[in-house]
Amino acid sequence: MGKVLAGRYEIVRRLGSGGMGEVFEARDLSRNGLRVAIKCLFDMTPKGLVCLKREYRRMEGIAHPNLLTLYGLEDDDGHPFIVMEYVDGVLFYDALPGADGGAVDIAALRGMTRQLTLGVLELHEQGRVHRDLKGLNVLVSRQGRVVILDFGLVNEIERRTLFTTSPGKVDGTPLYMAPEQLYGNATVASDWYAVGVMLYRAVTGQYPLKAPYPEIMYLKDEKVAPRARELVPNLPPELDELIARLLEHAMDVRANGIDLLAWCEQREGLPHRRPKAASASSMVVGREPQLAALAAARARFMTRVPLRIDITGASGTGKTALMRRFLGPLREDPQWVVLEGRCYEHDSVPYKAFDGVIDSLGRYLRWLPREQAEPLLGEGFRVLCRLFPTLRRGSDAGGAGGVLRGLGLDPPEYEPQELRRRAFVALRNLLHRIGAGSRLVVAVDDLQWGDVDSARLLSELMAPPGAPSLLFVCTYRSEDAEASPLLRELAMLQATSSRPGETIVVPVAPLTMGPATALAQQLLGDATAAGRTQAEAIAREVQGNPMLLRAVVHFLGDRRDLAIAMNVGTVLSLEQLVTRQLARIDADASRLLHVVAVAGQPTRLDLLEKAAGLTGDPRAVAAQLRTNSLVRTTHVDGVDILESFHQRINRAVLMRLSSAELRECHRRIATTLAASESDPARLAYHWFSCGELDQAAEAALDAGNNALRIGAFERACSLFRLAVTCRPEALEAQRKLAEGLVTSGRLTEAAPMLLALAERAARPSRAEQLRREAGEHYMISGELERGLQVLQPLLMAAQLVYPEREAVARQQHSEAFARLARRGIVWVERSELELSSGELARHDLYWSLCKGHMLNDIVRGGLFAAQSAALALELGEPRRICRSLAVAGAVGLERGDEEGRRWLNEADRIAQKIGDRHASALVAICWALVRRGRGEWAQALADLEFGLPRLAVGAVWEHSMASGSLLASLDALGELPRLAIQSQRLAQAAQDLGSKRMYCLALTFSASAALAADEVTRCRQRVVELNTLLSGDEYQMVHLYALKVAVDLDLYMGDPAGAWGRVLEQWPAVERSRLLSTGMRRFVALSLRARAGLALLASGVSGYDHLPDLIEQDISQVEKEPAVHALPIGLLLRAGLAAVRGGLDVDSYLDSAAVNFEAAGMVLHAAAARHGRESRKGFGADRPELGHAVRLLRMQGVARPERWTTVLAPGLAPPAR
Repeated sequence: MGKVLAGRYEIVRRLGSGGMGEVFEARDLSRNGLRVAIKCLFDMTPKGLVCLKREYRRMEGIAHPNLLTLYGLEDDDGHPFIVMEYVDGVLFYDALPGADGGAVDIAALRGMTRQLTLGVLELHEQGRVHRDLKGLNVLVSRQGRVVILDFGLVNEIERRTLFTTSPGKVDGTPLYMAPEQLYGNATVASDWYAVGVMLYRAVTGQYPLKAPYPEIMYLKDEKVAPRARELVPNLPPELDELIARLLEHAMDVRANGIDLLAWCEQREGLPHRRPKAASASSMVVGREPQLAALAAARARFMTRVPLRIDITGASGTGKTALMRRFLGPLREDPQWVVLEGRCYEHDSVPYKAFDGVIDSLGRYLRWLPREQAEPLLGEGFRVLCRLFPTLRRGSDAGGAGGVLRGLGLDPPEYEPQELRRRAFVALRNLLHRIGAGSRLVVAVDDLQWGDVDSARLLSELMAPPGAPSLLFVCTYRSEDAEASPLLRELAMLQATSSRPGETIVVPVAPLTMGPATALAQQLLGDATAAGRTQAEAIAREVQGNPMLLRAVVHFLGDRRDLAIAMNVGTVLSLEQLVTRQLARIDADASRLLHVVAVAGQPTRLDLLEKAAGLTGDPRAVAAQLRTNSLVRTTHVDGVDILESFHQRINRAVLMRLSSAELRECHRRIATTLAASESDPARLAYHWFSCGELDQAAEAALDAGNNALRIGAFERACSLFRLAVTCRPEALEAQRKLAEGLVTSGRLTEAAPMLLALAERAARPSRAEQLRREAGEHYMISGELERGLQVLQPLLMAAQLVYPEREAVARQQHSEAFARLARRGIVWVERSELELSSGELARHDLYWSLCKGHMLNDIVRGGLFAAQSAALALELGEPRRICRSLAVAGAVGLERGDEEGRRWLNEADRIAQKIGDRHASALVAICWALVRRGRGEWAQALADLEFGLPRLAVGAVWEHSMASGSLLASLDALGELPRLAIQSQRLAQAAQDLGSKRMYCLALTFSASAALAADEVTRCRQRVVELNTLLSGDEYQMVHLYALKVAVDLDLYMGDPAGAWGRVLEQWPAVERSRLLSTGMRRFVALSLRARAGLALLASGVSGYDHLPDLIEQDISQVEKEPAVHALPIGLLLRAGLAAVRGGLDVDSYLDSAAVNFEAAGMVLHAAAARHGRESRKGFGADRPELGHAVRLLRMQGVARPERWTTVLAPGLAPPAR
C-alpha cells in the first residue's frame, strides 16, 4: 500500500476482488485526500481492457443516489483503471435487521427496497440492464443510503435483438439469474427477477431454487420456487404475493418497479416517483416518418457521399431524443466512429460548435492503439493542437498522446490567419483519414447556439471537392434559426440534392394527440383505462410537447396531485411544475440549482460548490437535483460536470430569481472562476452581468486576444465590443476592436473606429496612418467619395493633386506607365527600419488610392499602381515592391504593354524569395486578371484556385478582385453547378464582412445560375434585390453585371422590349461611369447592348430602323478586343444580325463561332451556337447535332436549352413565350 497511481491516487487498502480485477480504497491527493475506490485489472489482457473500458463507458454520465458514481477512466503508465465513489458501508443483507431467516424488520425492508428499486429504475431509464444484481453488489452506507455497484455486466437494452450476450453464453450469478438468461436473453425483467431473489433470501434466509451450475438454470426453467410464506408463515401476504410475482417464469407477467414502489410506499396505484416503462431511447413515439427519413439518409451516406442531416423543430419537441435514437446503433457498430458535441447558449469558447466534438475526437484517438493512431495524425496534428489545446489532454496515455510526444516540439509560430488555415486543413485531413477506414459521424446538438467561426470551420470541412466522407448530424431550434449566425452561414451548403454537401432536413413537430397519449401512458407505466384517461389529460395540457410531457409526468408527484390537477383543469405550465419540485429540495440543493442556472453552461461541480457555498457533500446535493430531473450530470476525465436538465427548466429557475439575486449569483460565479484561472470570456460575461465593468473589460480583452491568436475573429470582435461597452473611454479596447474588425474583414465598421482613434493618437504620424487606413477601407467597400473625403487632408499634406477630370487622369495614367517602363526594375533592398516614416507614408498613400480605385476605375487605379511601384522601387522595401509591381503588371498587360510581364515576373520572384504566401497569392490573382481579360478562362481559374486559399483572412480587396474573376471564369466555362455553389459562398461571406459590393456581385452570378436551372422566381427575386441594393449608388461594374442578368431574364421570358428598355434606361449611366474606357468592361457592355438589340429586332417591332447599324458598330468594337473569346462572341452576334436581315451566311457564322468557342473552352456557348444552327433547319430536316447540343446543355445544368439559346444567341429564332 502507499503506491500512487497517475500522480494523484494513493492506495490505502484492498477492498476486494472479482473475476478479472480487484478494488482498492484510495485517497485523491488532488482533492484534499478525498476517499475514492479504484478498480484495476489483474492482467492487462485485451479481453480485460475491453471489459474495463466497457464497464466505465456504459455507465459514464449516469448519476443517481442509489447507483455507485464512476468518476473517471484514467491511466497509470499504460494501465487503465476506474476511479469511483467510495461507500463506507455494509452489504445489503448485513444492513437488514432479522435477515437470513430471522424476524426481518419489514419497515426497514420497505425503505431499503425502495432505494434499491429507484436505483434499478434509473438504470433502466438510461437504457441499461444490470444483469448481475445480488446481495454482494448492493451496499448500504452508515447513513442508510442503498448503493448498487459492480457494473461489469451492464449492457444496453436496445440492440439489434434483445440478446445482450451471444447465444448460449451466460453472464451473471446463476442463483440470481432469471430463467431467460439461460438462453442469453437478459431484459429489464431479468433485473426484477434478481430483486425478487434478494427479497426471498432476505425474508427466508434461503434461495428460491438451489443447485450447482448449470443444473440451477435448467431447474429454474422447469420448476416453480416454493412460496416464501411456506418457509416464513407470518410473512405479510402482500409481500409474499409480490415476491412470487417477481419470480414469475414468464417475463410479461413478472412484477416490476411500479409494483415494488407501490408496496414500499404502502399504497395502491401510481407510486410517488413514476418509473419509465422503457429506456429513453425507446420512447421515441410517433416519429415513424422521421425515423424513416433518418434511415434513408443513413443509406444514402453508405455511398460515401458527404451528407448533413438537420433535425429541426421547436424547443422540447424531441429532437435530441430522435438524434440519440438514430446514433444508438451506430455507437454499437465497430465500423462507425461517432464524435459528439453540443452548443450552449452562454458558452464562451471559440469554435464552440466543435468544442465537444474535438473532446470526443481526442478521447477516440487516445484510446486507439498506437499503431492505429499514428497513421491518422500526420504533421498537421501539432498545428491542430494549437487551435484546440484539449487534444493534448491525457497525452501520457496511449494512442495519439504517445504519438504526439514522438512528433517533436510545437509547430512554428504562425500569424493567426495562417494558423487557422493550417488547422482547418489538418482537421479536414484527419477526418478524411478516419472516414476512409470507418463510417464517420459528427453529431452536434443545439447547433443554433453556435458561432460564426464554427460555421466557417464546418463549411471548410464539408466543402466540395474532396470533402471527407462525413455524416454531419445536428439538431437546432426552428424558432432560433433566422437569428443564428451559424445557421445563416451554413445556408450556403444548400446545394441541389445530387451534389456533395447535400443537406437533408428532418422536421420534428409536436406530437399529435394519439402518440402524445401513448407516450404519456408509457411514462406513467399504467396500462389501465384510468391510466389512459390520465395520459390523455396530460397530452392535452402539454399540446404535444414531449419534453414538457415527460416533465409533467415526473413532476406531478402522486395520484392525488394528478387527480387534483386534472379535475380542476389546472394549466400545467413547466414553470409551475418547477416551483413544485423546488419545494421538495433542501436549501443546499436550491442554492446549487440557482448557480447552475445562472452559469448557463456545463460547469465543474467543485466550482459550483464554491459559488453556491454548499455546506453538505456536493455529490449528494447534485444527486438530489439529478433525481428530481432538474440537472444533468456527466463525468469527464474524473471531473463532475453539471448543467441544467433543459433550457426551459433553466429559464423557469431564472424567472424565480430577483435582479439582486441574479447579480449576486453572477458575482459568486465570477469570483470563483477568477480564483480558478477559468476561461476569461466566461469570466467577462459574469463580471459584466453583476455590474463589475472594469473587471469585465479586462477579462474581455484577455479573451479577445486569445480568440484572435487562434483565428476566431468573429468571437474576438464580440469580446472586444464588450470591452468597449464596459470602458467606452479605454483606448486599448477601441484599438483592439478596430484591429479585430479589420482582421475579420468588416472594413465599413472598422473605418469610423479608426478615425476616432486618429483623433486621440499621440503622434501625428500614427494619426495619419489611421486616417489613411480608414479612407482605404471606405473606398474598398464601395464608398469611394467618402474615402476620398477622408484622404483629402493627407493628399494636401503630401502635395498630391487628385485627377478629377477624366482626360487628366488618362494622360497621367499613360505618363506614369511610361516613366515606370523607362526606370526599369533595378532596386536595392532595404528594410522598413532603414526608411523614414514619411517615405513609407507617401508610398502607402499611393497604395491605398490604388486599392480604392482598382475595383471600378482602372484608369486611376492603374495610375496609382504605377506611381506606387515606382516609389517602392526607389525605397527598396520588398513587400511594397512586390504588391505594387504585381498590380502595375496586370494593368500594363491589359494596356497592351508587354513590359507588364516583366513586372509580374519580378513580383513573383520577390514573393518566392521572402516566402510570403499572401504576396504569392496576390501575384497569382493578378495573373488571373490578365488571363481573364484575354479570355483564357481555364488558366485564369487555375491561378485563382492557387491564389484564393493563400490569401490572408480579412483581405477584402484581394478577395473582391479574385472572386469576381472566379465567378466570371466559371460562368464563361459553363460550369454552372460550381457557379451556383461559389456564388452562394461569396454572398454569405460578403454578408459577414459587410461588403455590399461583393454581395451584389455574388447575387448577379447566383441569379444567372438560377436562370439556367429554370428557377425563374429565384432569379427574379435576386434581380429585385439587386435593384434595391444598388439604387442611388455611383454606377460601377457591379451595376453592369446586375443589368446583364436582368436583361438575360427578360430574354429568357420572351420580353425583348423589356430588355431593350432596361439597356436604354441605364446606358447614360454606363457612359458616365468610365466603364467603356477599358477593354473587359467595354466588351461586357457592348455585347450586352447588341444582344438586347438583336432580340428586339427579331421580335418584329417597327420604328427601330437605326438599330441594325448600332448593333453592327457594337459587334465591330467587340471583335476588336484582344480577348480570345471576342471573335466567337462577335461571330455569334453576327449570326443573329444576319438572321434578322435574312442573310445567307448565318450557318457559316454559327459554325465558326462554335469552333472558336470550343477552342476557348466555352462549351455552353459552343453548344448554344450548334443548337441555334440545328434549330433553324426546321422539324422535317435531319438534325443529328441538335440532340447532342441539348444533352450537353442539360449536363451542365441548363434546364431548358431552347430558352437558354435565345439568351446567348438572340435573333436566330422567335423568342420563347
